[in-house]
Amino acid sequence: MSNFTMSDGFLLKVFSNKNSRLFEEAGNHVLKEFSGSKDQVGIIYNDFNADAKMVDSWQKETKGMNVYHVAPRSKTLRMDAKVLFAKKMKDSHYVPKTYFSYDEIPSDTPENALFFVKKNGSTGSRGVDIHPYSAMKDLDYTERVVQENMPTPDLYDDKRYKIRAYVVLHDKNVFLFNKSFATVASEDFKDAIGDMDQDVLRKMHVIFQTSGTKFILSEELDKFEQIQQNMLVACKDFKNVYKDEIKRIEPNEFVILGFDFVVDADGNVQIIEINHRSNYAHPKLMENKVDVPLLKNLYKLLIQGSSLDTDFRKV
Repeated sequence: MSNFTMSDGFLLKVFSNKNSRLFEEAGNHVLKEFSGSKDQVGIIYNDFNADAKMVDSWQKETKGMNVYHVAPRSKTLRMDAKVLFAKKMKDSHYVPKTYFSYDEIPSDTPENALFFVKKNGSTGSRGVDIHPYSAMKDLDYTERVVQENMPTPDLYDDKRYKIRAYVVLHDKNVFLFNKSFATVASEDFKDAIGDMDQDVLRKMHVIFQTSGTKFILSEELDKFEQIQQNMLVACKDFKNVYKDEIKRIEPNEFVILGFDFVVDADGNVQIIEINHRSNYAHPKLMENKVDVPLLKNLYKLLIQGSSLDTDFRKV
């Protein structure tokens, strides 16, 4: 938990109770850009909810300071919770086909078709399983969502990958950050024909962060420009579906969402889940190229009141 005050004519005060080193580094970059200006800005990121007393004390200590803080969890929970997200987005073209019980899945589904079964509230790979249709009849579907697997995924080095892209909500607007990274599966992709060991299936399809996970910058992907454009279109669909929730975010609030995308062989994308309190503990290259630039650009967005001269694309 850290509190930073930076000043060179321009005053920037930042609080974070998560990955504070990155928030401070981003602040130092912004300080150089706004050096000499008369702006007085406070930014509060709390992984739970911002402390109203902190907001009040900052404004009393520095008259005229504009204080921005992360929106309350209650305003973004429907975006993060797996079952709520699935129900809200189930008719979207930009999420996998979604079911909530075995009986909802079409009976003519091929026996070897794969489905992810995700427990509500699961994080990382815990509570996430993958099964062929032939093995799904007697599973427990309580507080779970079923997503149809993408049968022809795009591959990196013969392996599936998942993109983490950051989306910021502020002042009734949605912004997609141009820089993102991908995590790569630990097992080469191959079609699931007949019985396949569950451990192999998971290593091939369930992509999550471990000490040995391979990270790449999304710009390394062959179809990156096409993928980036399709992610922007998917975000437009998200904006339409969640328009009421987005309207409830106040002008002095912001949200950083981590969108997880999968990509097919033609460069089309699907949102498989959204994280409303993202994890910024990533390898050094991802921190330097994605995480810190994200926070720096967020600060600029809040200070300027616009996405001008930032790496955000307004959705």
